[in-house]
Amino acid sequence: MRRLIIIVFSLLMMVLVLRPIDHANAYDYEIIRLTENNYEDMHPQINSKGQVVWFAYIGNYPKAFFYDGTRTIELTMCGYYDMVPRINNRGQVVWQGWDSNDWELFLYDGTNIIQLTDNSLDDYGPQINDSGQVVWVAGGYYNQVFFYDGEGITQLTNDNSFKRYHQINNLGQVVWQGWGGTDYKLYLYDGSSTIKLLANGVNDYHKINDLGQVVWVGLYGQIFLYDRGEIKQLSNTSAYLYSSPQINASGQVVWDGWDLVDHEIFLYDGTSTIKLTNNTFDDFSPQINDLGQVVWVGGVYNDHQVFLYDGTTTHRLTNDTSYKGSPQINILGQVVWTGRGGTVGTYDEIFFATPIYDSDGDGIPDNLDKCPNENSIGFDVDGDGCIDSTSGLGTIIGTLVQEGVIAPELQTSLLAKVDNAEKSATKDNICAAINQLNALKNQVNAQRGNKISNEAADAIIAYTDSVINYLRSQLPPGESC
Repeated sequence: MRRLIIIVFSLLMMVLVLRPIDHANAYDYEIIRLTENNYEDMHPQINSKGQVVWFAYIGNYPKAFFYDGTRTIELTMCGYYDMVPRINNRGQVVWQGWDSNDWELFLYDGTNIIQLTDNSLDDYGPQINDSGQVVWVAGGYYNQVFFYDGEGITQLTNDNSFKRYHQINNLGQVVWQGWGGTDYKLYLYDGSSTIKLLANGVNDYHKINDLGQVVWVGLYGQIFLYDRGEIKQLSNTSAYLYSSPQINASGQVVWDGWDLVDHEIFLYDGTSTIKLTNNTFDDFSPQINDLGQVVWVGGVYNDHQVFLYDGTTTHRLTNDTSYKGSPQINILGQVVWTGRGGTVGTYDEIFFATPIYDSDGDGIPDNLDKCPNENSIGFDVDGDGCIDSTSGLGTIIGTLVQEGVIAPELQTSLLAKVDNAEKSATKDNICAAINQLNALKNQVNAQRGNKISNEAADAIIAYTDSVINYLRSQLPPGESC
């Protein structure tokens, strides 16, 4: 029986101060710390909105947390142990909680918490898709796979075997592994019936995407892809042992593999497989988003860094000596991971990186650029991201008059020169515009230290020179004023 439980949200509400973290080698990313405490925060997940869930052991009690983009709240169930939260792109969260008798499942819909299960079995390992459908396993060694479709619960299996690694896509298709006596077999529920995908065994984790493609590791350490009834081997040498395959909505696959020296990252782009890394340290735990961007952790013991491949170039996001793990990336290119930090520096904390884009390439990030699609290099003395203009010059003069550093009686004559220059430039009479701006400079210099402060005069002259330089750049080749 499902019970609607008024959300407790433990009104400590934990509104955390998000402190920028200094990473000298971070490439166009702002990195903040979502947690700073004296307990272990682990296994973060991020959705397409930049919302994050994770759980932490507070003493001996696991608790689930939810960051909504602004604040962090605790998903508290009145003393329940809450762990392994999963979030979908709608912000719905599912997790398992201990009710003093066994593990049950709970679903947060953005407002309330619904208890999905209430039985005498252990329900654990929930996964949720963007429709709010949930899959999990329940029972002891002979466990079964269950499916919640948003209204009711269906038992998908009924056999005496151990199941693991259940996954669900946005079509409601479910895959899992079941013990077949000598090895694990791979099964697919397509929404109406269950088929065995693979007669041979599987050796490691698998994933399914929204095309119904499934990727997994075979018994002998190779990567395989199931695609519309066909099985293809993606890895190309038995000398490598592969693990942790991930697949995105386009069918691109990423995994890590042992190359007889260390672990490296491999990417299948839909046609061929390339090696993303080739270094002298271990690279592991790759994740891929639907744009083909890949994030992973690389390094040696207790000196790990987070790396991001953007489709062309690999960037190093961190530059501190500490353990890191569990990287995740969303469709926006935002990345979360765990790393050492906290009040005494010995606990895992949650870190969050947001890309800072510069669409026009002028060196000013889009979030600070008033003209993000206009390259203002060489013509932007005020650093606002826009090419300096006569209208901008008029705004500056008006502001300086209001601030009292230009005498009010000068405003009309100064703005008249700016207005005349703008009209001339509009008529493609650039040299006339430049002459009028030079007349403005002469007037400003004549009143410098008198009716115009030295600082205000410097600001106007610098901006005017920038406008003049831009106007000169618009002259036809070979012409000058």
